[in-house]
Amino acid sequence: RGVMAQYRKGALTSWYRSKMAQVDAGVDDALEEAGSKGEEMMKYLIMTRGTGRLWSHPWGPNNREGSFPGRVDTGKMLDAVGHRVLKLGGKSQLRMGWTSGTREDYFLAQNVGFTHNLTGQTIEGMYALDDATDYMYEELRKSLRRLGHS
Repeated sequence: RGVMAQYRKGALTSWYRSKMAQVDAGVDDALEEAGSKGEEMMKYLIMTRGTGRLWSHPWGPNNREGSFPGRVDTGKMLDAVGHRVLKLGGKSQLRMGWTSGTREDYFLAQNVGFTHNLTGQTIEGMYALDDATDYMYEELRKSLRRLGHS
């Protein structure tokens, strides 16, 4: 005794292609969702991770008196944060970080820390890109686990 399955010609191939298309769409949706969450987290961290230092006098175009609550002065660094899901050679790729507009050198300096060229003080980094990337990957893992169980 055995089980015999009969398939009309091409039915299995059609079923398989349909399932793979669903997986591909689910992965793209998971990438988009994770990228969006990573972008929002990075913006939040830039807006909230100042150094907490008061300055000796108002500085910059907005005459801020210190690096608090975050590191937003002109808005360029914040506005440059974004994400994209790209299709490259049949593969999907997620990019998140300073992907919109012009990336300026000071963005990375603010992220990892630097020695201030006027005061000589060490300015600690905010690590917004690093921590938002970790958060984004965790969100992607959650989405992919859900996809695997659906």
